[in-house]
Amino acid sequence: MVPFQALKMLGFEVHAACPGKRSGQRIRTAVHGFEGDQTYSEKPGRNLTLLTPPPLTRWTLPNTTS
Repeated sequence: MVPFQALKMLGFEVHAACPGKRSGQRIRTAVHGFEGDQTYSEKPGRNLTLLTPPPLTRWTLPNTTS
């Protein structure tokens, strides 16, 4: 979540996708709470709404070997 939110805050267009889910559906995230030196527990996080873009056309990289 942090990279997702940080990129949005900086003005980037960010998309979240998940196999088997459609745009507008929600997925659950998890928060890892450290409870000791090397022990953590996984607690429910936020529900993230998927923002899948429309299918992209095939991307081509510019020729930079000139």
